[in-house]
Amino acid sequence: MNLSELFFFKVFPCNYNENDNNCIKPHNKKNCYFYHISHINDNGFEKKIVEDRRREPISFSKFFNSQYEKSKKEKQCSLKLDSIFELEKYENNFNFYIDSMPLEPLTKENKIDFNMNFCNNETEFNYHMDRYNKNICRFWKINNKCKNEFCYNKHPSSETKSESNEDNSSINNLFNFINIVNESNDGIDKYKKAINKWRAQKGIKLEEIIIIYKYILSFENRYLSIKQINLVLKDFRYFDDWEYTASLFRKPIQTIDSFLSEETSNINYYRKNNPQVNITKKYSPLETLKINTNVCYISKYTFYKRAEIIKYVYAMLNSSDGVIIYGCRENDDIIKGITMTRKDRDNFKIWFNSEFIKILIKYEDNLKYDFIDINDINKDQCVLVIKIKKIKGNKFVIQYPNKCLIIKEKFLIRNKDEKNKLLDDENIKELDLKEYLEVLRIKLLDHYSKKFNIKI
Repeated sequence: MNLSELFFFKVFPCNYNENDNNCIKPHNKKNCYFYHISHINDNGFEKKIVEDRRREPISFSKFFNSQYEKSKKEKQCSLKLDSIFELEKYENNFNFYIDSMPLEPLTKENKIDFNMNFCNNETEFNYHMDRYNKNICRFWKINNKCKNEFCYNKHPSSETKSESNEDNSSINNLFNFINIVNESNDGIDKYKKAINKWRAQKGIKLEEIIIIYKYILSFENRYLSIKQINLVLKDFRYFDDWEYTASLFRKPIQTIDSFLSEETSNINYYRKNNPQVNITKKYSPLETLKINTNVCYISKYTFYKRAEIIKYVYAMLNSSDGVIIYGCRENDDIIKGITMTRKDRDNFKIWFNSEFIKILIKYEDNLKYDFIDINDINKDQCVLVIKIKKIKGNKFVIQYPNKCLIIKEKFLIRNKDEKNKLLDDENIKELDLKEYLEVLRIKLLDHYSKKFNIKI
C-alpha cells in the first residue's frame, strides 16, 4: 500500500451484506480494505460490534471540519495560513495515536478515549505508520508466500512491484489540483519524517498542515470510491481553495520537501505569539501560570516523581480541586524549570495514561496535564502542571492496592475561602478501614440528603 492507501485503510465501513442471496462466496474480511460491523442479539436487543475499524492516524478530517464550522460561525475569523497548531491539543480537534497498546485490555466497559493516544485495537497497532512494513512476514519466511493481501509486514519480492492502475482515471480527475507523486517508498518514509519533525518542533502552521494532507492525497488510492473520496475532500476543499487564493498575493506555497529541509522551528514563532506557553524564570509560579484553585502542591524535586504524583493525584481526587507543579521552588516562590526532552515528555504521557487509565476513562475531565515551555537557552526547560478536579458526590477513588488517600479535613477547613493553599506531606492522610467507612458514611448521607432534599 502507498501512503494514501495506508492512511485510509479500514477507515471506511464495508458495504458487504451477509444477507445478500446473490453473494455465494463468503466474504474474506482479512483481505478487505474496509472495516466491518457485526450484529449480535443481547437479551432481545440487537447490538452492533465494530470489528476492525481504524481511525485516521492523524485526525485531519476532524480538524478541517471543526475549523470549517468555526469559520462559518465567526464573521471575522482570525485563522491565517501562519496560525500555529499543536498536536494533542483537545480544542484543536487535531490528534494522533502512538504505536502502543494500553496495559489493560480493552473491554466494553473499559473503552479508550481518542485523546488518550493509544491504539484502540490490533488493526491500529499493526498498521500504525511507525510499525507498517517494519518486519519480514513470517509466512513469507516459511512458505515464500502470504495470503493476506494487506499484510502489514515486508515481502521482499513485492517491494518493487508497481501498484499503478489505469482504470481509475475518473478518480484521478478529482485530484487535478495535486501533482501525482511516484516514489519507491510510496511516500510513507517522507510522511514519517514530516510528522517526526512536526512533533519535535511542537507546533506547525496551518499552511504546512494543508501541505502534508495534500501530500497524502497525492497518491492514487485504488480502493476508495468516488463517494468516499468526496467525504475525504468535503471540508478540505475549502482550505485548499483558500490557500490557493492566498498564494496569489504572497510568496509561493511550501512543498513537503521545503518543509523537511527548513531548519527553523515553528516553536519560536509559536512562543512569540502565545505568551501563555512561554513563561520566564524567576517570577512567581502561581501568578505567571495563572493558577486559581483550592490547593497546590509544588514539588521540591528537579524531576517528576511517579510515587509523589500518584499520592497527590488520588488525595486531590477524593478531597479538593488542585494542581501539582514541577519546575518551581516553593520556598523562593520562583519558576525554576525542569529539563524534559521530547522523548521524556512522550514517556511521561505513556506512563501517566497507563497509570491513571481507569480514572481517565471514567472521569476524563477530572485529570489533565500540560508542559509549559520556559523562554530559556535550554529549549527542553519547562514546567509540568497536573490539574485535578475533585470527584463529586459519594464517590471514592481507591489507589491499588486498596489504599484510600485524602487531604486532611482540618487543612481544608482552615481558611476555607483561601485559594492556592500550599500542601505538604503532613496534610495527606491514608485512611484505615474504620476511617474509610466513617468518611464514606458521611459522604453518602450528604449526597442523598442533597439529592432528595431532606435533612438527615
